[in-house]
Amino acid sequence: MIDQAGPEEDTGIYLCATSWVVIEGFGVVDAPARGIAHRCATPEAPSVGVVLRGNVVERSGLEGIYLSEVAQSLVEGNVIREPGVTGDTRSHGLYLAN
Repeated sequence: MIDQAGPEEDTGIYLCATSWVVIEGFGVVDAPARGIAHRCATPEAPSVGVVLRGNVVERSGLEGIYLSEVAQSLVEGNVIREPGVTGDTRSHGLYLAN
C-alpha cells in the first residue's frame, strides 16, 4: 500500500515518458494530487505499452489515474474511489489527456 506521495507532483506512482511498463496490484491512498500518473511524453514521441491493471486508488486530491500522451496501452480492472477530495472542479476518476 502506498500511503504517501512521491517527490514528483504529489503523486503516489509517477511515470515520466515511460514505455513498456506494468503497474499491477498496487494500492494508493490519500495522494495529494494523483494516485497514478503518466506525463512527460509528447505527440511526436508518445509512451507505448503502459499497462495499469488491478490497482486500487482511493481519496486522491485530483485524478485517481491520469495518463497523458500514452498510446497502444491498456488500463483494466482498476478501482478508483473518492477522487477529487480537494474539491477542484478538474478532478476525475480516470483522465486520458492528449
